[in-house]
Amino acid sequence: MKLSESILNKIKAMDTFGTYKRLSDGEILMRYFRKKSVSIEESLGDISEEGIFKIRLFYESVAYFLEKNIGIEINICADISREGFGKIVIYSGDKIINIFHLRNLHRFGFNSIDEIDSYGDEILFKLKDIYPEIA
Repeated sequence: MKLSESILNKIKAMDTFGTYKRLSDGEILMRYFRKKSVSIEESLGDISEEGIFKIRLFYESVAYFLEKNIGIEINICADISREGFGKIVIYSGDKIINIFHLRNLHRFGFNSIDEIDSYGDEILFKLKDIYPEIA
């Protein structure tokens, strides 16, 4: 399973009204995670609730991706402020898998689906390197 597939699974699971049925998988992903250029004025303002939801959804999908590839339960703890800063902790039981210190979340996004998948593979590789006994 790739990270982009786990993101799509989470988005489609929350699509109770069938809004995304007419869109292709690539259109759904890029609607959520396209990297956009942000002006200085935009980066000084607060992030919308929708933006915070998308960032949280992304990291929940990362946990789901790791869970499917490794076979153990993985969760996240997210603290994201409206100013564009935050921290995401991905953990399993008593092991902390990764801590992401986030900033400039106004610019959060990816340029392509391949970039999303390579990000997931990088985290999976790092997890297997740090904790060989659970991977």
